[in-house]
Amino acid sequence: MPEIDVPSHATALLNLYRKKESSVAEALALSGEKGHNTLDYTNKNTLDFVEKLYQEYLPIFAEQERKIFHIGGDEFYVLPEKSNVEFVNFMNQLNRFLNKKGFTTRIWNDGFTKADLSSFDKNLEVTYWSLTGIADKDDVSEKSLRSKEYKATAQEISNAGFRLLNFNAYYNYLVPSEKVLSDEALHYTINDLLTHWEIDEFELNTNEKLNSLDNVVGSAVSIWGEEAKEFSDSEIFEQTKRVVSAFLEK
Repeated sequence: MPEIDVPSHATALLNLYRKKESSVAEALALSGEKGHNTLDYTNKNTLDFVEKLYQEYLPIFAEQERKIFHIGGDEFYVLPEKSNVEFVNFMNQLNRFLNKKGFTTRIWNDGFTKADLSSFDKNLEVTYWSLTGIADKDDVSEKSLRSKEYKATAQEISNAGFRLLNFNAYYNYLVPSEKVLSDEALHYTINDLLTHWEIDEFELNTNEKLNSLDNVVGSAVSIWGEEAKEFSDSEIFEQTKRVVSAFLEK
């Protein structure tokens, strides 16, 4: 299953255009503080660009029994907003483009605010990792406080009829580093996962549970490599497969 994350996490794409065609980068980048890594989702030309980009990759995955494409949608804001209709429209248009190609669309939960919940296409599958975008339930930053005020919880997203996948950022996220891959840390991670997490627990380590699993269609362990540094792919695989095995036991 491919993921080409938009509108944010586009640093590499924008930097390439800044080197090759700076005018294109300028036209695609969101103005302001997030412009270094975020596409301008308010611009119709950006939608056209992303659809053409996706189209290059769709044939590679067209023969899968179940065709799924993840469009991202995480960490696109400086601070969460009460409503962002332009973001909703952008992601809905990408969803409809992919649906016409026979793909089911997945999206991170970051943009699902309470106010906009009814405006998202109901056939989107939501990979839910964190209400606040932070893996610490006790964080009291402005970002966390605004998220708790404006953003929809996993329960609210489920109540609205969306299919959910549990990507709990406390139990099911790994960011490999020398510390994280130490025997002591891996032992703690595995024991914590086996002892405390269940598939109905989406909200970090708060012990909050969904009142029904009817709309839960899966879960996953996410392994993010931005801090891996000297570790090779094979080393990360060998170290993290113990966590994945524990996850599969659940």
